[in-house]
Amino acid sequence: MDIKKHYDDIGEAARLVRQESLVDLTPLEAAHRAINEIRLWQKILGARPEASIFDQIVSGLEWGLVALVSGLYRQAYGSLRLTVELTVGLCWFSTNRLDLAEWQSGERDLIWKEITNPDEGVLSPRFRKAFFPELDEEKKYNGLNKKLYRELSEYVHGNARTWAGPDDIKYDEQLHRGWFEKLETY
Repeated sequence: MDIKKHYDDIGEAARLVRQESLVDLTPLEAAHRAINEIRLWQKILGARPEASIFDQIVSGLEWGLVALVSGLYRQAYGSLRLTVELTVGLCWFSTNRLDLAEWQSGERDLIWKEITNPDEGVLSPRFRKAFFPELDEEKKYNGLNKKLYRELSEYVHGNARTWAGPDDIKYDEQLHRGWFEKLETY
C-alpha cells in the first residue's frame, strides 16, 4: 500500500466534500452565531471556576464543524454530543463545586445519568425552582435533551443504524442537514 497516496486520496475526498458543504453557508453562519453566544456567556461568567469549560464547548463545536464539512460525519456527531454533555455539565458544576473540583483534577467523571436525573439534575423541578423559576417547562427540556444526547450517542457507540450506509468520505446531504437540526435542538 502506498501510504502517501492513501492519505492524499482521503484529503482529496474531504476537499470535495468541503466544496459541497460550503455551497449554502446559512447553517454554518447560524452555528457560528451560536458559538459567539457561548463566548458571550463565557465573558459574562468571567472568572467563575466553571467558565473555563466554555473553551471545551466551543472547541467541540468548532471541531465538529470541521469534521462535518470534511465528510467525517461520525466524528462531527460525536463532537456535538461532547458539546451537549459539557454544556449540561457546566450547569451542574455551577452549583456543585466539589464535583467540579474533582472533575477538573481527574478524580471524577461527568455522569450523564446523574446530571440529567429528573429529580435532582439540572432540568429537574428542584433545580429549576432554585435557579430559574420562570422556566416552568423543565420536563419538556429534560426530555428533549435526553433524546438529543441519545441520538448523538448512536454515532459514538456505533449503533447499527449509523453504519447502514458506506463509510466513505463523501457528501451526504441528510447527515449534513441532520447535524444542523440537532444543533438547533441544542
